[in-house]
Amino acid sequence: MGMRVREPGLSAGEVADILGVAAPWVTARIESGALRSNNPRGTHPGRPVAEHHRISERDLRVFLMGRAHGLDGSHVDLPRVIGIMAVRHPERRKSPHRRQDQVEADPGPAPYRRWTGEERDRLRSLVETHTPHQAAAVLGRSVTSVRVQVSRLGLTWRVRENDFSVRELAGIFGVDIRWVMRRINRKTLRSVTPYGRRPGLQQASLYRAPAQAVRDYLLCHAHELAGRRVHLDCIASIMAGPEPEAR
Repeated sequence: MGMRVREPGLSAGEVADILGVAAPWVTARIESGALRSNNPRGTHPGRPVAEHHRISERDLRVFLMGRAHGLDGSHVDLPRVIGIMAVRHPERRKSPHRRQDQVEADPGPAPYRRWTGEERDRLRSLVETHTPHQAAAVLGRSVTSVRVQVSRLGLTWRVRENDFSVRELAGIFGVDIRWVMRRINRKTLRSVTPYGRRPGLQQASLYRAPAQAVRDYLLCHAHELAGRRVHLDCIASIMAGPEPEAR
């Protein structure tokens, strides 16, 4: 009997271990369409539903960007989640049979699509935990369209794209201000201040951590947050933020 080749992607059980939930929870999201998956072998009467679905890391990242608010951040495998969220814009493989000099026709601007009531309700929740770029990605809209709609609804973005205060980071990481200031003192979390003073608890309000510095900290030190009640939706939004050169 030959060795069985492992199918690409993650099983529902593996995703459940990463998110700190039960496998039926993952299966329910697959069946509802919230979590995209593929079924390379088709259904099998003797195999549980959770076993004939494979979830790619890209699809899991998209799921976390839009629906991480429903997860308990203290139970997730945060280092693994950070690793998945850190992979952005993978290069597409070019077919060897495609002509290199072939030029695709310009499809032109996409036709305008009216905002539905469901999309507006979704946007109201996204402005609390996502940046404009992330909300646009979740809704499948342009950033300009999302910004205009937020203005018309009289909403305010809660998560900035550029930097975070010490108090904001403490709330996102599920820690106190002293915990964040210790990481700044150790220089594991890079921050900036207009006065150039040595960090202190009384001056915590003066410091801002750039979004890229927060990403760097999470990539190298996510294990320090294991078991804490982190705001996973905010962390997912920070990790999936726009590239530095796109700012």
